[in-house]
Amino acid sequence: MVRILVAGAVAAPLGGCAALPAPACLPPSQPMLSAELAFGRNIGDRLGVSDVEFARFVAEEITPRFPDGLTVVDSVGQWHDIARGRLVRERGKLMSIVFAENPAQRWARSSNSTSVASGSTW
Repeated sequence: MVRILVAGAVAAPLGGCAALPAPACLPPSQPMLSAELAFGRNIGDRLGVSDVEFARFVAEEITPRFPDGLTVVDSVGQWHDIARGRLVRERGKLMSIVFAENPAQRWARSSNSTSVASGSTW
């Protein structure tokens, strides 16, 4: 099981920034959205998700949903385990995905499978 921590959310216009003009892109460029996800790799107090298992997860679950590409880098993170009252440090993976907003594709992805990231808009 991979514990998924959402480090960022899909970029969207913020209410406080409503007065800002929309970003201009010259053709053939277009405005893009981005998502940043952090994946902890520990199960309990030990490394539980190997590089091979994570690569398989990306190939089977992420790439089909975002076939245009993504970036994955190794990371070291920490989080506060409230139940045990301590700071937990663990190896992880940080994933960055940049994609065009396409509501029809977003709906197709979400209706055919379970959500990859909690808190996302699909």
